[in-house]
Amino acid sequence: MNTKPIAWLALMAAMAAVLPPVQADDGVPPLPLYMLEQRGTLTRIDVARRMVWIDRKPYKVTDDTQAYVGSRRLDDLRQLPRGAEVAFMPGEGGALASLWIEREVPDPTGRRR
Repeated sequence: MNTKPIAWLALMAAMAAVLPPVQADDGVPPLPLYMLEQRGTLTRIDVARRMVWIDRKPYKVTDDTQAYVGSRRLDDLRQLPRGAEVAFMPGEGGALASLWIEREVPDPTGRRR
């Protein structure tokens, strides 16, 4: 069963519940999506278990996780640079709904993991 439409619908419903209705005389703009994201440092990566640690807290990277390095879709967790600043949105059950790294950080030792 494809859960992407269900997850998208749940996210939209949650945002609708949190956001105030937009009115012309309200004066309060709707909450932008970037304010729902969190920021942190990628501290550890376990490719075999598809786990990442952000600020020492574990998260699961699933097939539904929208993960990007710059504008490039993340194909392999080995592409993630440890120590990079990331933006992320936690999902259900310890999984990540989204993970984004602005740009790739070069390995200071010159070796690839």
